[in-house]
Amino acid sequence: MCYPVRRFNIIPQVVEWLNKRFSKPSTPTPVSFMNSEGSFLSSAYPCTFEFGGKYYSSADAAFQENRSLGCSDTDVMMHVLRAKFGQNPELKQQLLDTGSVCLLCEEGETDQNWLGSCLMNLRTEYQGNGPVPFSTAQHHPLANELQPECLRAIFQRCLYADVDLLIQLSRTNQYYNQIISQIAEETINLERDCPELTILNAETFGLKVDNEPRISKLATLKCYQISAHEVEENAGITVLTMYENFSLNELVKIAEKIGVSVEVVLSQIMQELGAHTAGKIHLLVITNHVFKNTRDLTFEQQKDYVQRKFSCAVPTILDTASLWFFSYAQPLSKFLFSGETYARTSTDLDGSPLVAGGGDGSHFFIYNTFPADYTHKKIGMGGCWKFG
Repeated sequence: MCYPVRRFNIIPQVVEWLNKRFSKPSTPTPVSFMNSEGSFLSSAYPCTFEFGGKYYSSADAAFQENRSLGCSDTDVMMHVLRAKFGQNPELKQQLLDTGSVCLLCEEGETDQNWLGSCLMNLRTEYQGNGPVPFSTAQHHPLANELQPECLRAIFQRCLYADVDLLIQLSRTNQYYNQIISQIAEETINLERDCPELTILNAETFGLKVDNEPRISKLATLKCYQISAHEVEENAGITVLTMYENFSLNELVKIAEKIGVSVEVVLSQIMQELGAHTAGKIHLLVITNHVFKNTRDLTFEQQKDYVQRKFSCAVPTILDTASLWFFSYAQPLSKFLFSGETYARTSTDLDGSPLVAGGGDGSHFFIYNTFPADYTHKKIGMGGCWKFG
C-alpha cells in the first residue's frame, strides 16, 4: 500500500522570486547546451545513479519510467536530477562551476527552457542561496512586502507538498520559522496524517518527564512521508522516547517483568554492551520493520541504501531492543511485529554486526553474524532518525 503525496512546485518558485526581488541585477552570458549525450547538463548524458530502488544510465531513462499522474513532470525531473548530480560528485561540481549564469537548453524542449530551469533550481539548492540572510530576521523588507496572511497561504499549500523544502525554508530566517512552526502545529494531525504511526513517549505510559523533547509534527511528517510506504508489511514507524539510563541491561529487566523471554546467543554481547546507555534523552523515529529491497543486499550495501535513499541512520542494538520491549509493554507487538521479524543493526561485536528480532510478543533474540553470513537474504535492515 502506498501513501501518495501530491506535490506542488511552490517553494522553489518562491525562493526564485525572492532571490530575483532582493538580488542585484546581472546579465551574465548564458550557457547553451544541446539535450543530447554530449553535454553533462543534458538529460540524455550517460551516467549511473540509483532512483526509487533501481539503477538508471541517464536522467531521461529515470524520468520516462517514473512519470505519473500523481506528480508533475517538473517534480519528477527535479527528483531525478537530485539523484543524478547528488550521486555523481564530479557532475555536481561541474554544475556548481556554472555559477549564476543562465542554463539554456536549445533542443528537445516542449516548454521554453524547461530543463534549463530545473537545472538552475537544483544549482540554487546546492549553492544554499536562501531568500533572506538569517541575521536580518524580521527586519528585512520582505516582512512588509509579504504580509503574514500571504506567507501563511503559500506555506499552507506547501505543507503536504514537499515537507523537506518547507523545513529548509523554515531554517532560512526567524520570520519564516515562526510562521511555518505555527502552521505545522495548527494543521498537522499526526493521527490523521500518519495512520501507520505509533507514539511511545512518556505520555503514552502515563509518565511526566520534564526534559522530554517535544515531538516535532513537521519533522515526524517528513520521516513518515519518505519511509512509511517503503517499510515491509506496511508496518509504519514509531516515535519513541529514549531516556538517559536506557541500556540493554535495563531493558532485559523490563522484559522479564512483562513476560518476554530474552535470548542472547553470546554472553560477550551483554558483557561488552549491556551497560551502554542512550547518553541523553532524545526522540527516536524508527521503522517498525525492515525496508523493502534490503533483504537481497550485503550488509555494506544495506547501510549505503538506507542512508542514501532515506537520509537516516541504521538503528543500534539499543534502538531496536527499546522499540520491541516498549511495544510489547503496551501491548502493541501484534500490530507492529507480525510473525518472526529480524533486522541487522549498526552495532557490531568484533567486526560482526548484531541482529535482533523475534516474534509473537513472547521472545526476543540478539545474536551476531559473521562475515560469511553478510549476504544472508532473510535479514533486512530498517532505519531511524534522532531528534533532541
